[in-house]
Amino acid sequence: MKELFSYFKRVDKVWKGIWLFIFCGFISLDAFFPNFFGVTMLKLLGLAFCFIYVIQKYSSDKLLVIAFFLTFTADLVLAFNNVSRIGVLIFVLAQFAHFARIKPLGKNVAPFAVGALLAYIILAFAAGPYCIYLLGAIYAFFLVSNLILSYKWHKKSPKNGSAISAFYGFSLFLCCDLCVAGSFFAHIHILPFFLKRLFDFLAWGFYYPSQVLISNSSTKKPKKS
Repeated sequence: MKELFSYFKRVDKVWKGIWLFIFCGFISLDAFFPNFFGVTMLKLLGLAFCFIYVIQKYSSDKLLVIAFFLTFTADLVLAFNNVSRIGVLIFVLAQFAHFARIKPLGKNVAPFAVGALLAYIILAFAAGPYCIYLLGAIYAFFLVSNLILSYKWHKKSPKNGSAISAFYGFSLFLCCDLCVAGSFFAHIHILPFFLKRLFDFLAWGFYYPSQVLISNSSTKKPKKS
């Protein structure tokens, strides 16, 4: 954790101010006015700024740019329909983009991996009502894989700021998705329903910082400010 704070001391102060302002803003509003539409708009604005940051600082890292474009698109879709299969599918593709950039796929492996993923997606949509569960399964696979890969990267290069950001970013991402799962189980009354509000609140409390961290996890060198 000390290495993470040390790394972020070197990040542009303007961007740190933007991230902190947006995070404190929507957390405060969400705590007292959860149904206020402006909360959702502020959350989406925060993700848009993460995408802009990646374009500005790491435009040479095409897979990172693609991953954040897909993430922002998925969040836009899910903001209007939180059980959208298309939204979950886009999130799967975003995680795959992260997977492919952290562990570059060789020329012989890449076509097979892409083909296998496309075949799985087709089968998932053909499964009808089970589609969302199959998409959730492959999404979880890539998320956990990215966490494991980023952990290995961090252990191999403990002072590498990008590796540190990747590991802590995907750790928070996993915490977010565990809260999303808790919210779903509360919604269908497997867990007490009153916990749903808490899980929803915590999910974004983990999610936005995870995106800020992952936006700093490029394997390429950043542009100078």
